[in-house]
Amino acid sequence: MEPNLLEFWRTFLLVFAVACGDVANALNPGETTRLSAAVASGLMVLVAIYFLGSVSGARLNPAATYAFALRGNFPWSRTWTYVLAQLAGAVAAAFLLKLVFGPVAALGASKPQGGVTI
Repeated sequence: MEPNLLEFWRTFLLVFAVACGDVANALNPGETTRLSAAVASGLMVLVAIYFLGSVSGARLNPAATYAFALRGNFPWSRTWTYVLAQLAGAVAAAFLLKLVFGPVAALGASKPQGGVTI
């Protein structure tokens, strides 16, 4: 399978799994714990590394891809296409969440907690 397609798919699955925990909690408050959301995210990373890591590496986000390229462990000529595939996968997952669940809360967006205001 094409490595860029794998980067897209892996990032799509990771973003979808991570954001689904917050979406599920917004739809059914108290039904989803932070622990279950964290375990789902961790299992998705585990699956991405074990099943797809041998094909295109274990870079799950653009920052990791850039870090590998800066260290010389990944060719710069392929960095840009990997980063674009990862960004496209993340955006596709966000669009699918919005399509399936509608405008629920902030759809997994990071928000200040514990009395911190913007």
